[in-house]
Amino acid sequence: MAIAEGWLEQYLDQAIERRLCTMIGCTTCGAQDFRAGLNAGLARPGDDLRRLNADRSLPLLESASKLVAPQARHSERVEAIRLVLFDCWVALGGDNALPQMKERLGRGWAGQVLNEMIAHHEVRTRVRREHEVRSDPAAARQRRQQLKGERQQRHQERLEKKRQRDAKRRSGEALDELK
Repeated sequence: MAIAEGWLEQYLDQAIERRLCTMIGCTTCGAQDFRAGLNAGLARPGDDLRRLNADRSLPLLESASKLVAPQARHSERVEAIRLVLFDCWVALGGDNALPQMKERLGRGWAGQVLNEMIAHHEVRTRVRREHEVRSDPAAARQRRQQLKGERQQRHQERLEKKRQRDAKRRSGEALDELK
């Protein structure tokens, strides 16, 4: 399926002008107007326009690979292309689709946006895992026990140093008494 040259760029500009929601995971509208317009521009007669499918995702990625970094309204264009990439990712099968998406998008602007999305996802995943580890009651108990043991060890070391200082002081006093 061939998409008209520059169609995606024009659609993104129109969507931004019309102030269509392009937020991934929007709980108010689900960015349905933006998605419907995107699907309508890609559809063939008889296609189900409710969801982006794999057949329409591949040409859409090809069009996205030709996009250049916008000079104006950069953040709005980034948010819109993120939604496009997210929907393509879902339609193509999630994480299994990433190599195919990276290959199609190449080193262009949309490819850079995809790489930023992947990096963001990796950071959020790491933070979430760290939080889960810290929140685990058994792990928290173990950490408390470890810290308690370390504090006791440091306390014992301080007491031993005090004993040594006291012993030196007492032996010095004993030498002074002999004089």
